[in-house]
Amino acid sequence: MGLFSSFGADHTEAITIDVRPLARKVDEVTSSVDRTTGAVVAMEAAVIAQEKRSAKQICENVNYGFYSLITSQISQKLAVHENAANSKLALMQSISKKIHEILLTAQVDYQRISRRYIETFRTLDKNLKNRITELNKPAVNLSEKKKSLIFKSTTKNVASAICYAKESLPASQMFINAELKKHANMALDSLSGTMEEEKDYESKMKPILCDGALETPAMEYVPVVVSEAESLHQQDSNVWNVTLPEDGRLKERGTITTTCLESARNASWDNSSEEKRNALFEAMTALPEFASLNPRIAEEVKKMFAASDLQSWVTGGNT
Repeated sequence: MGLFSSFGADHTEAITIDVRPLARKVDEVTSSVDRTTGAVVAMEAAVIAQEKRSAKQICENVNYGFYSLITSQISQKLAVHENAANSKLALMQSISKKIHEILLTAQVDYQRISRRYIETFRTLDKNLKNRITELNKPAVNLSEKKKSLIFKSTTKNVASAICYAKESLPASQMFINAELKKHANMALDSLSGTMEEEKDYESKMKPILCDGALETPAMEYVPVVVSEAESLHQQDSNVWNVTLPEDGRLKERGTITTTCLESARNASWDNSSEEKRNALFEAMTALPEFASLNPRIAEEVKKMFAASDLQSWVTGGNT
């Protein structure tokens, strides 16, 4: 029965509705929603990770900034205290110099005044002696005569003393000769020991010295000390120092320093072999300075060498 059956006519119709476009739209909307959900989740994870990285970086920057600030403040305080100490030291040195000058002036004045008073007292003593002599002239004359009687017996024996000296002269000469021989033997022993030491030193230095002049130009090596120390101004960094001999003939100091620093930055440390340790030990014990050491000190040096971990400096594959 159709919709208009009440009017006596049959209008029944078959209607077919295609829902596939709607389904496709629903599928597309669902896919878009899923992709949006995934993008939101990924963005949320990325935001969280970025926030963690940002927080870590901020903390590191804050820590490094605080460390740099404290280091700078300490350096400034050290500089202030150092300047104060240097100024006070200079002031103390100046005061010490002035005090020393005052002391020298006082000593000179004391010597001058003491000489003047000594002459005055000597004059007074002489005048007093003359006055006492004039006041007690009889007693003084008696003492002079008594003194001559006392010492007269000594002057009487002058001839006998000369005769006795003639008899004792050979013995005195023998004593003098014996003393001269003793000093001569000591001098000869000292010279002999000195010559032996020089000969021994020459024999030890001969293997490392070159006699004569060089006919062709040759390479010369300059001893250089390269040291590495932790920096006081920057965290996790080191400072390289190059020390050269203080010699005015060394003209290429800047070139040598730059070359050594470049080699030091490209170098590495490597454990030395037993063969190298033995060779270095033999070279150390063969030095003349080592032979002149006290036996106890030399033995202690050997113990320290044996207990140390020896490493070689490797630059570009060469030690």
